[in-house]
Amino acid sequence: MELGKHDNVVSVFSTDVENGTPIIRMEYLEDGSVADRYKQDAAPVRDAVLIVEAACRGIAHIHTVGLLHRDIKPANLLLDRTHIVKVSDFGLACEKVEPEGGSGFPYFPHLPPESIKDGTRTVTTVQGDVYALGLTAYRLLNSDRRVRPKLETNSAIPAADAWMPYIHRSLRTAVSKALHPDPAKRIQSASDFRHALEKTRPQVNWRSFTNNNHSNSRHAWQGSALDGTEWRAEVSRRSTDFQFTVERCLPAKAWRAQNNDKQTFQTEAAALRYGATVLQRIAGQGG
Repeated sequence: MELGKHDNVVSVFSTDVENGTPIIRMEYLEDGSVADRYKQDAAPVRDAVLIVEAACRGIAHIHTVGLLHRDIKPANLLLDRTHIVKVSDFGLACEKVEPEGGSGFPYFPHLPPESIKDGTRTVTTVQGDVYALGLTAYRLLNSDRRVRPKLETNSAIPAADAWMPYIHRSLRTAVSKALHPDPAKRIQSASDFRHALEKTRPQVNWRSFTNNNHSNSRHAWQGSALDGTEWRAEVSRRSTDFQFTVERCLPAKAWRAQNNDKQTFQTEAAALRYGATVLQRIAGQGG
């Protein structure tokens, strides 16, 4: 296996077989994996986008040298001390010319719909690796708590009800195109997926959080912009209704309510639907 050098690929020093077991000696990265960092939680949106962009660079390099990875997932994206993302674990990698996609069964939850041929063999392609990159992005953006049940029950991916409410539409579209069930209509390369993601980087980097200061808070979010502006929003329950509110804090200024976006609803579902449109607008436009 000849991978060459790339900033977003773990260095492989040697490969061998010892007592019948394949051995791959690789660079050790003590900061662990992306999966270790976020556990089952969603990553902040911009963090997730940048992580997958870096993974796309690494996978594009792997494809350039004539290999398929076949095992792309958060646990196989490692972090060095400067938090650079590196693609790792090449135990299932194979040459692109192998018609059945190599030996060993790829990571099953990330298999694209077209891959299973007869229950024992798989057809693995560049587009299969793109699908796995898309599913990695989907998991990081939405948390495994929301996505895992869909994977385990063979639900449609991406599922509309698994998106975090603040994920803006252009980002949803890019990830959905990487997950298209028809490989001919899917994003065709890791580089193309990276370019699509670069165009969707959010203006405000939202994440969910628990608001311990407000006992009536049902759902709460925090956001940050590159210029230092901070945001917070929540859906809170009142005596007879539900209210969505959002606040902004400019650098070195006090928090101010954005009253134009404040709304009251009879049901929590209606408040969440409205809140999602506001959160996505702020993510995409910065306000």
